Amino acid sequence: MYGNHFDKHLYELIQQTADHFHFDIGKEKWSDLKKTGMTSGTDAAGGGHAHTGMMIYLGDNWPTKYRGGVFTLNLHGLRMNHDTLHRQGAGYVGKHAPDVMRTKDKWFRGIELSYAPDGSVYVLDWSDIGECHDNDGIHRTSGRIFRIFHSKTEAAEVNLAKLSNDKLGRMISSRNEWHSRQARQLLQQRAAAGQDLTKTAPMVMNIYKLSPSTPAALRAMWTLSAIGATDEDWLLEQSNDEREHIRTWAIKLLIDQGPLSTKTQKRFIEMAAKDNAGLVQLHLAGALQKLPLEKRWPLATALVSQDTFAKDSVFPLMVWYGINPAVTEHRTEALKLVSNCKLPKVRQFIARKLAGETEKK
Repeated sequence: MYGNHFDKHLYELIQQTADHFHFDIGKEKWSDLKKTGMTSGTDAAGGGHAHTGMMIYLGDNWPTKYRGGVFTLNLHGLRMNHDTLHRQGAGYVGKHAPDVMRTKDKWFRGIELSYAPDGSVYVLDWSDIGECHDNDGIHRTSGRIFRIFHSKTEAAEVNLAKLSNDKLGRMISSRNEWHSRQARQLLQQRAAAGQDLTKTAPMVMNIYKLSPSTPAALRAMWTLSAIGATDEDWLLEQSNDEREHIRTWAIKLLIDQGPLSTKTQKRFIEMAAKDNAGLVQLHLAGALQKLPLEKRWPLATALVSQDTFAKDSVFPLMVWYGINPAVTEHRTEALKLVSNCKLPKVRQFIARKLAGETEKK
């Protein structure tokens, strides 16, 4: 929020994913809202700059149009904002959608929200006329909890710890992510505690292989990783999957396993040169930072060899963040990269850093 980044050679920071603000940036500064009150422009934009709590709705009670949407509580706007996520360039962009809930209660200070086992959403309300209890210490017992649901809800199992491994395994593909996430966590805890999950792993693997749903396959993939049922060779095999999100998560899970082997580095270089999927390219760029400085150049060379995302707001910066620390110590490799680089911003930043180092000398 304030000042410059500690690394002066980043040159440019990644901006917010959203293509909008929830206040009228053309007529007021965000700090003016409390002084002058809410303008009609800010009201239409979403109610103000201050957001607390965040939820991506993956429950099974609200209408389908809300599933996958981003919801935040707007402190000054007395409402719940709704943004929708859309693919743009190599990644995503958030777009403003109509506010889901508004209140005239001036005491409303929503601070957190989350979907429950039955798909309804619980909202925590600080309920105070100020923004901080420490200001006067008066209203420390005035908090409230609201429950928002769309239609009749069914009673849901909440004590999953009492369930068997097999039952937890079958919950992995539940449409309500609450059950899937809790099941994954419990299975991971049991595996870490030394429980034998050799009978559960094949069931989860079948979900991964047979489910027509990419989200269900991903949840199975995460579970297999969490219980130690994946290895490098299997993840490398999944990096050839036809689904972009599966390939992306194969990259992420390979990175999570620790130092990248020569075999994995080779595969990443192949993907960087041939796989045009945006998320794959972004996460391969992120992998640069996991490599020793001297080993970043082959992957970086492959990443800058195509211009598909040259004008993307994130991808060129991710590549730059990966090679930035290596430029000074590896000037020859950096200059070679410039000559073959199809990302103008990366070429510019390499030249800028090398020129700056030359001036110092």
